[in-house]
Amino acid sequence: CRWLCLTLLLGLLACSFVEGLTLKSPCPTVFTYRQDRTTKKVFGLVELNKVGSNTVNLSVELSIGILLKENNFGSITLVKSEEQTKLDLTKQQPVQYIIRFPNSDHVPAVQGIKVNDQSICTGQKLPGKVVTTFFLEHSLVVESKSVSRSPSANASNVKSQGTCGIPSAVYSNQAINGTRAAKGQFPWATPIFDISTPSKSLYICGSTIITQRHLVTAAHCMYNPLKGNQRNTNELSTVPGMYNIDNLSDVELQVRNVLKIFIHEDYVHKDNYLSDSDIAVLGLQQSITYNDLVRPICLWEYDDSLDKIVGMKGLVSGWGVQKSEDGNFPRYLTATIVDRRDCSRNIDKVVAPLARLFCANGHGSAPCTDDTGSGIVIKRGERYFLRGIVSVGQFDVKTQTCAKDKYVVCTDIAPFRHWFTKIVKG
Repeated sequence: CRWLCLTLLLGLLACSFVEGLTLKSPCPTVFTYRQDRTTKKVFGLVELNKVGSNTVNLSVELSIGILLKENNFGSITLVKSEEQTKLDLTKQQPVQYIIRFPNSDHVPAVQGIKVNDQSICTGQKLPGKVVTTFFLEHSLVVESKSVSRSPSANASNVKSQGTCGIPSAVYSNQAINGTRAAKGQFPWATPIFDISTPSKSLYICGSTIITQRHLVTAAHCMYNPLKGNQRNTNELSTVPGMYNIDNLSDVELQVRNVLKIFIHEDYVHKDNYLSDSDIAVLGLQQSITYNDLVRPICLWEYDDSLDKIVGMKGLVSGWGVQKSEDGNFPRYLTATIVDRRDCSRNIDKVVAPLARLFCANGHGSAPCTDDTGSGIVIKRGERYFLRGIVSVGQFDVKTQTCAKDKYVVCTDIAPFRHWFTKIVKG
């Protein structure tokens, strides 16, 4: 045993030697087990030296000898403040992370650690009949002064740096399937209304803010399901910041009319047709004002390969998720991304190997038809990134309810990033 101590921003953390710990780190220069002397809880410390990059995408793969509950995977946080860590990174100083384990009675084994998709540590999976493998990830980006631009220089910057992908302060816990969302928890989620009938606005689909003048949704939402024709811009309205879709009197609402509809050129509108280009962008007449309840999502900026996200969990929010007595409020669920073969078996349709779509398993909860157009977002570090748009919400004709045993089909937005950029800059 050896003495352990860790200097934190708030001072010296009380530490002691780890007693009775049989697990050994496969890479002690990168990862070590530590123990808080006060609480006696074991945690992990990751230290990265000479990263040599202004971007640090850290991924830690762990295995633990118990069955973990949904969304209870512990946490990974910086030892110092984000501001101080970024300063250390520019000075080529070590970057340190604390890993809090999900169960104080079972210490997980390190299977692997990657930095910017490069393996820096390889371990072994924990043996046993009941073993859960899980990932903890953290992203840190230091903007280069030589290439940074003032947000006012281009208000419609697709990445919308600064606030993108960060929920309001009300968001504190991971999703539980079908749970009612808190106000500000998904500040990028925006309802779309059909305003062609003067007496009442009709909610039709969800959408996601990507810039102050642009929302992304599903292409089929831009067609009238009864007539089959494309909707006109003067028939549509969006309301960033909306929580209760029956309450248009909220003073915090930002009603924005649609100036232009951009439907991807590959999309063909047909009933029961599984399209891999079910995507559209709405250009707004007025800019959105960002605040605590209205923020953009970050567009996906990692590996485009579907294989890289299979097994990852994403969040889907919308006003049609598991409709209930409070269906006027948004609800959300956690969905696990599955491979194309599993997807084809579940939805009884063949998904081509190069199709620009993927399926996600809601584990007993499912987005419904009213959730189409909503985004599926994946957390990387402290931010959420948009990876898909709900294209087909499974519906059970017999029960007239959501088909909870079916996967949701999503358009993969990663292959469309250049298309987004062309629209936004145009």
